[in-house]
Amino acid sequence: MDNQIEIHRDKYGIPHIEATSESDAWFAMGYASASDRLWQMEWYRRRGTGRWSEVVGSEGLEADRLFRQFRLDYASQVDVTGLSSETELMFQCYADGVNAFVSERELPPEYELSSIDWEPWEIWHSILVFKVRHVIMGKQLSKIARLELLNRLGAEQMALLDGEPAGGTIILPPGGVGEAVISLGREEFQAAIENLGTLAIEEGGSNSWAVHGSRTESGKPIVCNDSHRPLDVPNVYWQCHVICPEFNVAGAAFPGVPGFPHFGFNGSVAWNITHGSADYTDLWVEEFRETDGRLEYRSGENWVPAEVQTTVIQVRGAAPDELELVQTTRGYVMHGQPRKGAAIAMRYTATDQINRQWECLRPMLWATNVHELNSSQELWEEPVNNLVSGDISDNISYLFRGRIPIRSDVSGRILPGLGSRDGGDWVGDVPRDQLPQATNPSQGFIATSNQNPWAQPEPFLSHEFAPASRAERVSEVLSVGDQWKSDEVIALQADTISVPARRWAQRAASLSGLADESELAREMLAGWNGDLSVNQPHGLLYSCFKESMTEAIYRPLLGDSTWGWVNSSANATSKGIIARWFYGLGVSIAEVLDPTTPDGRDINSLMGQVLAVAWGKAREVGGEDIAAWRWGLHHQTVAKHTLSGINSSSMVLDPLPAGMGGDGDTVQVSSISADSNSQVSFPVGALSVYRQVVDFSKPEDGLWIIPGGASGIPGSPHYSDQLDLWANHELIPMHHGLDAARNAAVTTEKINHS
Repeated sequence: MDNQIEIHRDKYGIPHIEATSESDAWFAMGYASASDRLWQMEWYRRRGTGRWSEVVGSEGLEADRLFRQFRLDYASQVDVTGLSSETELMFQCYADGVNAFVSERELPPEYELSSIDWEPWEIWHSILVFKVRHVIMGKQLSKIARLELLNRLGAEQMALLDGEPAGGTIILPPGGVGEAVISLGREEFQAAIENLGTLAIEEGGSNSWAVHGSRTESGKPIVCNDSHRPLDVPNVYWQCHVICPEFNVAGAAFPGVPGFPHFGFNGSVAWNITHGSADYTDLWVEEFRETDGRLEYRSGENWVPAEVQTTVIQVRGAAPDELELVQTTRGYVMHGQPRKGAAIAMRYTATDQINRQWECLRPMLWATNVHELNSSQELWEEPVNNLVSGDISDNISYLFRGRIPIRSDVSGRILPGLGSRDGGDWVGDVPRDQLPQATNPSQGFIATSNQNPWAQPEPFLSHEFAPASRAERVSEVLSVGDQWKSDEVIALQADTISVPARRWAQRAASLSGLADESELAREMLAGWNGDLSVNQPHGLLYSCFKESMTEAIYRPLLGDSTWGWVNSSANATSKGIIARWFYGLGVSIAEVLDPTTPDGRDINSLMGQVLAVAWGKAREVGGEDIAAWRWGLHHQTVAKHTLSGINSSSMVLDPLPAGMGGDGDTVQVSSISADSNSQVSFPVGALSVYRQVVDFSKPEDGLWIIPGGASGIPGSPHYSDQLDLWANHELIPMHHGLDAARNAAVTTEKINHS
């Protein structure tokens, strides 16, 4: 039987799907996703299967090798075997919709530009897309970076900087093995990370807050979020609205994935997530040897055969590449060279067993309150999220959702463990009811910004979380005042005040006896409230100061060679570790009269020298006319399409840049990219890629925005038509009600699901 489905598109090209059954709704969602974002889905699929080299040649080879070692394709196919019949139908209808679109319409221009053909979409591809977007968001890059720093600096110096006792609660890999495993395959690993681009940003931040009705003028909850990731082209999230008899949900979807796992509103409940920064990825340094051609790894005093498979990567314009996939009992090898004696194996909650979190996707859509929403997440595994929600019954709620392994000991919490010791093995999972959660807390609001959700050390969640700078600011704002207006709660999304910047400005105000450029810089910062406004000069000077002060403190401690290594674009993770040290130092010296660096140098004296350096840098970037300095002129988005620079087409693939205020410490996140090749002095790295607001005093007026557009097709009027609105912190209506969606329709397309 044919069932007609209508896809209404509003003036921003956002699809509002009206279907007469749930299966039709999923079919239409797949159809609309393919219509808007087919090339993006292709890019995810080829990345996840390690087939990007078929498009770009040898440039993509190391990244393909890394993804083949992750084994996401195999894990995705295994997950399909665990789907319930209802969830399998959901994914199948979605895949059918994708394939139906391709059978009826032309492929987007990127297929001609890259000279590749379309291959039918299968159920497991949707699962793969989700895993691709999250595989780097664990702690594997951080643990590898710490192991490299440990080998470069030694245990005592590392402990001085990182705040960990030298050899205290961690088991250090023996020097020879630790150094070998890092050096073997280092260049290839760094090349892979550089080639992955936005997929290699492991810390997907975000802000989220829910204000209870007891703290709002309307007496109803307000739920806000902005998700932080690198700016992809097209944007990582895709706005979609799906209406059928079973549910009516508007939110942000991943192109290629049915449902709304991260952000949504169903008329009764609004939900959003921030990254939990949890540790659900463990690494082990494995020792290998060859015996009669057989690859073995050490386990205790024994040598055990490794599981070895061979895969072939096709490379455009070059010979095929043959790769060995090696597995130990602890996981898949993802770094190093087993045949040369050492490698790192990874165990990851998304690949170590059948993942059944896909069963959460449907029931959350018809949850009538936050309690039902939280109950629907019992099977959620990866990534671990802070799930914040509010409902029409005046509740707000927080749930730390996901699977946290219980380790047999602490050996792998900070660095890769040593495989031969058989330590740190996973012996179970933390019970879900022992993870952080709260409903209607007494303070009247919930705020998450990737900070540690509690003060207790056990159950162990992670060795490190995001610096608390954003969380400090959100809590600072929401803690004052009795009754909040809706627009005041929403305006916090645009806040560009940096708590760390304010601390350093206060330190500058306390200095005396400076002259010339040092005094000019001190005067500009003294009395400044830390607002990195897009149209003011302070952000430029402070960013030059922060960069120079970090170098002045840590370069002597790390040495020139390691400092250069940290600041290469492939080592953004290591640079992030240094940034955490700098943040912690700023907190620790805030109330100290004469603070010192970790190695005992006087910070006040050092700061006077650095202020002069920062002034010189700011003048070099901003020009001699100080009155013309504007932070937003030098802090801009530099979004690149996946084929940007790869083909010689005259087609415009990259959107125009947008100047931004703030930095990585402000609520309006606009972190400074580690890309040293940018034409912008302070290019924006991670930023808000989706903002959503639901005020339950007027739930029919939900709001959303993305820094781009609904369409991923270059040249489409909806390719980047939301960018300027987003840059100016405007929001556009969801049109959540059926009548609202119909009335907002600029076009209506009718399709059939046979």
